[in-house]
Amino acid sequence: MDILPLLDEIATVARNGLNYSENPYDQERYERLLELVSQYYGQALDLPPEEVRKRLSGELGYITPKVGAEAAIFDEDNKILLVRRADDGRWCLPCGWVDPNEAPAAAAVREVKEETGLDARVLQLVNVFARPSGAGFGPHSAVAIVYLCEVTGGELRLSHESVEARYWRIEEVPTWHELHRVYATSAHACWLGRAERESDEIEGAPELNVTGERPTVRIYTDGACLGSPGRGGWGAVLLTGLQREEIAGGFRLTTNARMEMMAVIKALKKLREPSIVRLYTDSKMIVNAIEEGQAKRWRDQGWKLNGHDSVADADLWERILDLCAQHQITFFWVKGHAGNKENQRCDRLSAHAARNSRLAVDLGFENTIIQRLGLAELE
Repeated sequence: MDILPLLDEIATVARNGLNYSENPYDQERYERLLELVSQYYGQALDLPPEEVRKRLSGELGYITPKVGAEAAIFDEDNKILLVRRADDGRWCLPCGWVDPNEAPAAAAVREVKEETGLDARVLQLVNVFARPSGAGFGPHSAVAIVYLCEVTGGELRLSHESVEARYWRIEEVPTWHELHRVYATSAHACWLGRAERESDEIEGAPELNVTGERPTVRIYTDGACLGSPGRGGWGAVLLTGLQREEIAGGFRLTTNARMEMMAVIKALKKLREPSIVRLYTDSKMIVNAIEEGQAKRWRDQGWKLNGHDSVADADLWERILDLCAQHQITFFWVKGHAGNKENQRCDRLSAHAARNSRLAVDLGFENTIIQRLGLAELE
């Protein structure tokens, strides 16, 4: 019988009980459980019971599993990067425990650097695995988070934790550390699936982030109008990591303010998942309306000012607020035509779009004019 899982569970009950219990009698019972666990842990691990008790008592708060991060990296021949551990001589993915206040994905990248000397970045989450205590896995249960990564730089070198590092075909690895063959096999399936998807994707499009953390995106937007109202255009630049995407479009009859707003809408609609967004625009109108809460107040008031006058472009403000609810967005004002490279690029994109021979219909604007004339609305 493997007694470690039982001891681990009893130790967790005892430490949780000491953390939450206020009854002195219950506290005495939990203390006794901890003494018994320390005694039998000491026998099983060949450690003095006092030393075990000191280690167990030192961990405060609610007891949770340890969390480890593993990095799966493949080369062009579908071989996986492994290191041979100095402690047991077995092969494993670059891995380690997640430090306090550290994201698991960041821990995976750090471990790759420490154990192999290579710089890496996370591509996607492979899976989350539960590892039981005992049975060759150590005295405590753990959670392993496996990420698919790729090398971005650095040179392959060893650390004090390993005696060898090389790429292997999974079926040829002689001895695996703990559950790392399972991790490697799952990661290989993700690697093959990713390669198949990438063959169908548009070059330069932002990558889907599935690491469990919101991606950070920088967005620059601008609008232009040849007369206001007149032919209008909008442009935006989206920057996600090393990815860059430029988008633009135009309308046959609109206003400059609507094009500034449309650029924001079109850019945010390109995001494929909830994101942390830093959005830069040279429209103080947009920045003030969102950051100072004006647009939300207008909506709460039924898009009326002072209970009478209608808010201009309420249809676009509504769309912007809906998109803001999906993401964590901070708006920043940049001075137009003042040397900001990305703002100037958006200015050129929007101006070019306004001069396009094929322009869309800004239904929100044109129907406003038609309503005033008492004509049937466009659809």
